[in-house]
Amino acid sequence: MLNSPQALALDAAGDLYIVDFQNRVVRRVTPDGTIATVVANGVFDSPGDIEGIPATQLSIDYPTNLAADTKGNLYVQGGWYIYRVNPAGVISLLAGGGLFGYQEGFAGDGGPSVAARLVRDTCSINAAMGMTVDAAGNLYFADSGNDRIRKITNPAGFPAQMAISNPSFNWLPAPQIVTTGGDQWDFNLFPTGPNNLVLTNAGTGAMPWSATASTLDGANWLNLSANSGSAPSTILLSANAGGLTPGLYMGTVVISAPNASNSPRYVSGTLTVGPSSFNAGAGSGTIEISEPPGTGWTVTSSADWITITSSPTGTGNGCINYAVAANTSTAQRNGSLTLANTKQGTATFNVNQGADLAPASLQAPAGAGRVRKPILPPERSCTPR
Repeated sequence: MLNSPQALALDAAGDLYIVDFQNRVVRRVTPDGTIATVVANGVFDSPGDIEGIPATQLSIDYPTNLAADTKGNLYVQGGWYIYRVNPAGVISLLAGGGLFGYQEGFAGDGGPSVAARLVRDTCSINAAMGMTVDAAGNLYFADSGNDRIRKITNPAGFPAQMAISNPSFNWLPAPQIVTTGGDQWDFNLFPTGPNNLVLTNAGTGAMPWSATASTLDGANWLNLSANSGSAPSTILLSANAGGLTPGLYMGTVVISAPNASNSPRYVSGTLTVGPSSFNAGAGSGTIEISEPPGTGWTVTSSADWITITSSPTGTGNGCINYAVAANTSTAQRNGSLTLANTKQGTATFNVNQGADLAPASLQAPAGAGRVRKPILPPERSCTPR
């Protein structure tokens, strides 16, 4: 049973496509009256790969608009993304990725559609409020939140269709709809260690590719196991964090495939470097924060013995200073600093401090010359970049 149908599209074969909004799927009705689900699994916010898979396996956040071309491709909008479903029923991301992982706003004109930013209308959950394909195969859509009609030039004009998966990490299929309209990563590549990016061709023909890595802070900590190849391929992403100050860092991999309709692709992720443990004495530390320009962030402490001594808020790249009070108890204690921002969501830095090994009852009398030198991380002044 349909639940709040929102949009219709008719393909060259006479099949009718219906956005079944409240059921979070797209259905097809063939000329003989047979109905079937062809896009999305109807499960809200289920983790998994977002492309290179049968379209019926993907979780789409309330599909709303769609269009069909004469080559058997179906274009579906869900949340802030536009997807392409090819004639074989395989889905891939077409628009709405942003250059630094998913970003809301307006950007991307004159460049690849996957790097474009879309923004949802303030009165709805939708970014694209209408879609159509012309006789030349160009896709037009209303970017309602940006008050514009935008065009993607012949998105099915190339035989290859790049799809990226990461078996090392369960992705969320789409940005979450929150009251602030917050941004988040397309891919969180470094939760625990090296990750694999698997490149496949969801279309036809050969798909040679090349890849480059860059970091927002400019340091060369992001490594690729290969810089070129031909799909299917696997690229191992690893991080060399040896020379980095504790903090949150961001890196981006750009993958280009000249034969693919959705090239280049921008895959962004983070690296979290935790602070060293403190001994029982008082100490201080610094945490670097690497964020795209315009992204605001706030840092909070979970314990009264961890004090933020610089401004707890900032925008883009920055850093914070914090101080740790002496631990006079005989028990180790643990606290944390939490970074909350409009892109990553949250990142937690655990702060651990050792116990006082000389409790008061065993301490030498006053004036006996007992001296305890704390072992501290290298101290530096936090100067906003």
